[in-house]
Amino acid sequence: MMELGWLVLAYICGLAAQQCRLPVFVGYLMAGWFLGFRGHEVSILLEHASLLGVLFLLFTVGMHLNPKTLARREVWAGGGLHLLISTTIFVITCLAFELAWKPAIYLGLLLSLSSTVIAAKDLEARDELGSTHGRVAIGILILQDLVAVALLAFTGSAHFEPALLLLLPLLLLATPLLRRLLDWSRTPDLLLLYLAALVLGLSAWFHHAGLSAELGALVAGALVANHPREDELARHVWSLKEILLVGFFLKVGMVGLPSMEALYWAGLILLVLPFKAILFYSLLSLLHMPRRSAFITGATLTSYSEFTLVGGLAAHQAGLLSADYLGVLALATVLSFAINLPVNRLVLHLYDRLSGALDQIDIRETPKTAGSPINLEAPCRHLVVGLGRTGSAAYRLLAGRHAGPVGLDSDPVVVSQHAEAGWQVHCADARDTALWRALPLQDLQSVVVTLPGVGARELAVRAIRAHAPHARISVFALDADEEKRLLKAGAHSVSQILEDAGARLAELTFPPRDQSEAAGS
Repeated sequence: MMELGWLVLAYICGLAAQQCRLPVFVGYLMAGWFLGFRGHEVSILLEHASLLGVLFLLFTVGMHLNPKTLARREVWAGGGLHLLISTTIFVITCLAFELAWKPAIYLGLLLSLSSTVIAAKDLEARDELGSTHGRVAIGILILQDLVAVALLAFTGSAHFEPALLLLLPLLLLATPLLRRLLDWSRTPDLLLLYLAALVLGLSAWFHHAGLSAELGALVAGALVANHPREDELARHVWSLKEILLVGFFLKVGMVGLPSMEALYWAGLILLVLPFKAILFYSLLSLLHMPRRSAFITGATLTSYSEFTLVGGLAAHQAGLLSADYLGVLALATVLSFAINLPVNRLVLHLYDRLSGALDQIDIRETPKTAGSPINLEAPCRHLVVGLGRTGSAAYRLLAGRHAGPVGLDSDPVVVSQHAEAGWQVHCADARDTALWRALPLQDLQSVVVTLPGVGARELAVRAIRAHAPHARISVFALDADEEKRLLKAGAHSVSQILEDAGARLAELTFPPRDQSEAAGS
């Protein structure tokens, strides 16, 4: 019954956090603080739920491991240098306050991490997961998560059994069978049971080998990475992981109850956040990443991480950090989320306001190369923005009428695929006002905007209308409210795509008139 009351409190606090537009786990953490303040102690059930939540979290990280993503120079060089520089600064600061070497290194690494959950949700809300800066941000986060897992593995290593590691070659040989079992597990209940057995089995194996259960969960995720059913696997694990992580955040709150002194130190740590963003921007710019992409990437990664809490709790249980330090980490992490969310809602406007100043201090480019990010081979008369299925269909129709269209998309993979097919396409973000300022648009006659999110379509329409007022802009909407927004933004014609599809389906139920008349005669 006691745990039931805790869940009710967690729900109420999570609901309050949601109303404040904060992640719900901020509310769970606050519920844990309240329980710790009232003298409640972590129960065995909460302890197990906390461990399982972390294991399934690391399993989902392993599912997203992609060597191509980590091989990007911006990821391994930019993310790696940022981690090294940031950790060094934090370690030196901790040593200056007479902290021992080991706790200083742990704190330095933990405070150098950024939140995967917050960044992914920010990018998803802006429909930018497939963009250049979205891919780089996710790659850097995966790199950081791997470092966090290595830290957890080192923290939990109390003994080492090399004999158990001899089974690793057998695991590699069994990987095709393990992946085939996913195909055989067709029903949701069998699939979830299989994944739970895989995660718990490998976690127990690695724990007995002395490497840490967390590393085993990461390996379990890597074994099923890039499987054709990956999206389905993620959906099934997501709900289980989220409910179990409630136990983790309650436990962190109960163990790391913040004090007034913790609030003071957390405030000092938060002052580092702007420098964290500036360092990301500087490193990525030096690696010749476009200024706008570097700016948005830096803003997206400006927070502390949920792994700051996971690693902090592990270090506390290993006796490396006191409960006071855990309270500081928890408070700094929560407050960084509260700062990150409004900043990322305004990041595009912030860049537009600061782009002029960033252009003046940028020393990478000469005036000859500082113009348009894309070079049009001929005057552009017809433009397609967004090359998904809808945009690709529009491009093919225009090309079939010899209109010579040009396509734009922010996903470099999509652009590469279409370029190989002979299309005239370029990688660019239509919401970037600098793009439209630099492009020669005097001959532009029409623009078809097919970006997936209504917010992205609205921003693109406004940018195009501001810099090409003579061009006719066509865009789709999913309902009447979207249609009003897009017309107000400056679109000439808006297709309510679902209604138009219904009308077209009705037309297809009747044969053409000339065929009907011929059949009647």
